[in-house]
Amino acid sequence: MNQPWGRDGGSIDSKLLLQEKYPVIGTGDWNHIQCRYFTNENNDGIQKNDIILVREGSLPIALCLIESNCFTDPELEQKYHHHYFRKVKIIEFFSEKSKKILNDCLQKYGTKYIQASGTLTYCQNENATNSFIKEWHSLTIKEKKMNNYIDLLTYKKQIILQGPPGTGKTRQAKELAIQLLGLSSTEELKDNPQFKIIQFHPSYTYEDFVRGIVAKPNPAGQGILYIAENKTLGEFAREATENYNDSKKAPEEISKENWIQKNYENFKETLEKELEERGEIIIKDDTKPKIISIEENAIRVNRYSNENDSILIKDSDIIEGYKGLYLSSPVIKIRENSILSKSARSGMYYLYQNLIENFKNYLNENNISFIKNTNDQKQELKPYVLVIDEINRANLSSVLGELIYALEYRGKAVESMYDVDGNDLILPSNLYIIGTMNTADRSVGHIDYAIRRRFAFIDVLPEPLEDDEHIHFNNEGFKKVSELFKNGNVSGEFEAKDVQLGHSYFIAKNEDIQDGQTKEEIFRMKMNYEVVPILLEYVKDGVLIGTFEDKNDNNKEYNIKDYINTLKINN
Repeated sequence: MNQPWGRDGGSIDSKLLLQEKYPVIGTGDWNHIQCRYFTNENNDGIQKNDIILVREGSLPIALCLIESNCFTDPELEQKYHHHYFRKVKIIEFFSEKSKKILNDCLQKYGTKYIQASGTLTYCQNENATNSFIKEWHSLTIKEKKMNNYIDLLTYKKQIILQGPPGTGKTRQAKELAIQLLGLSSTEELKDNPQFKIIQFHPSYTYEDFVRGIVAKPNPAGQGILYIAENKTLGEFAREATENYNDSKKAPEEISKENWIQKNYENFKETLEKELEERGEIIIKDDTKPKIISIEENAIRVNRYSNENDSILIKDSDIIEGYKGLYLSSPVIKIRENSILSKSARSGMYYLYQNLIENFKNYLNENNISFIKNTNDQKQELKPYVLVIDEINRANLSSVLGELIYALEYRGKAVESMYDVDGNDLILPSNLYIIGTMNTADRSVGHIDYAIRRRFAFIDVLPEPLEDDEHIHFNNEGFKKVSELFKNGNVSGEFEAKDVQLGHSYFIAKNEDIQDGQTKEEIFRMKMNYEVVPILLEYVKDGVLIGTFEDKNDNNKEYNIKDYINTLKINN
């Protein structure tokens, strides 16, 4: 494209053709087979929807999709001196990302540059150029699909990846998490505080997932305590909400909260040491209430002389009460402080008031005061990603409870049946939920319309793959099994896309080819001990029915069960 007059006639900047309002590629009118390929006069050249690599010598310029038949345009010819043109869609311009793919392909085939002769060359042979185009194009498709998923997840906040077994739904969920969290590999998801993955099962309940009652020994030696606690979603939502709220606060406000939290923990340690020495601590002189134990997120207090009459005073109430009384302007009295729990604002407010005063006295006695730090940074809003594998194996309506409302109205509080620092539960807008659902599993729980309306459903379907540096693909086995789901052998109760076996059953990973095993041996093991047994189970359950006509064997007709057994690979 950069030499419209031929090799000895000067050159133009061919990238300008790709920067037109409607990008084009062009060629001169030569009496040569390559020009005929461009015009496609004999129906053996470039056709619409072909993928082409635009290059200048060995330098790639862009990957494009052919969008039109060949045409002439006097205005374009005047500008670029070409006679024939085709409209194209720019898939992607060459960049550092595609440069890495190019270098990997060059290294794989032991060459220094992409090889192509002449103006227009078909990439039919297996070489560095062909491999580069295929891998670059495959990556752009994958990235486009992933970006669409990310856009949908950002808008909807919760999606479900649905499809038959073996299509890589869980792997794709993790890849989405990587994109959202700005990580480079799945290894970085391990122990990441912004990521959680759990798997549902039929006995999973609200008390397992959101909030529930936990029995714990009483530290004061008074039997068993039953305490409400956040579970996976409740705790994860709390952390995400805390980050969301902090991102809206001024840096000084966060510094105050961190200062209070640190010193309050020190205050509790002091109380704990005093309790070890004295057994109890009177909260205020000439009154009966006394501290009898220090617990993880609370202080246990006896209000009267009766040893069994104790209540928990939550740390969060004391901290928020202190902020309202001594760090807010104007002062927020306990009874008027909406952030505090109902018990703190009730007739027992005097207990909270006295404990707050004890904390204040501790700070004064130790000459501790808040000092503003000019280097404080604003808190960054972070995404939190929860992956729920096999989301439909539990009764989702029962497991979510009142959070069905919270899924749609993000940031709005809903009232839980359990009190954990208050009854309110919030799902913030920075919490993303990705579910995976096996559409072939008939034993799963029902997802009703109320749930379906709140999730976006994305089909993850079987697709043929190609060998690369990571995997080998049993393309022959995949095609044979796929044919079973295309010839009317799927019962009318099912859709083929919901039950067809996915591509992961036909993959041999390079990392698994060790200890003398070959890819052929892995293909045999997967086909004989994974694929065939599932297909036979499909026959038993009435998913696959009828007879099968093998077009690759002179249209020989088989009973469906007998044909499946022919798929076994012999030693």
